[in-house]
Amino acid sequence: MISLLMPSRGRAELAQQSINSLTGDIEIIIRIDSDDPQIEDYRTIASKDDRVTVIVGDPHGYAGMWRYQNEMCEYAKGDWLMVWNDDATMETKNWAEVVHTYDATLPIVLSLYHPQDNLFPVISRKWHDIVRHWGLNAHIDSWVQQMGEQTDTQLYVPNIK
Repeated sequence: MISLLMPSRGRAELAQQSINSLTGDIEIIIRIDSDDPQIEDYRTIASKDDRVTVIVGDPHGYAGMWRYQNEMCEYAKGDWLMVWNDDATMETKNWAEVVHTYDATLPIVLSLYHPQDNLFPVISRKWHDIVRHWGLNAHIDSWVQQMGEQTDTQLYVPNIK
């Protein structure tokens, strides 16, 4: 399974559109702040889609994005962990099947979007278990990309948009 980690705030409608574009063997974890005015809208989304789990917690703000990601990892059940934005849509229908062709028992980082800019990194559970966190600063996608490049564990997966 792939665990998509989706922080969101006040954008339940966009999150729903994003979720509608996602297919495959996935779970979607949405992390929202306890003071989010659309908290009930997010809970409604989760109640209608058993792939979705909503986690409510203290606000961290954009600078604390890494905290959201690390929290969601604690709830994730997948062999793969993927950063996902609430305003993103997946155009490639079989993307999850393509990800599953890679060996999640290896510590690897997959770059789906672009060979040089890993904007939506996918990491194996093994990679996460070794590193012990998703990130430690607001630039988690860049950090994961740099770590993958420096350790020669990042692979570009073409044809997923």
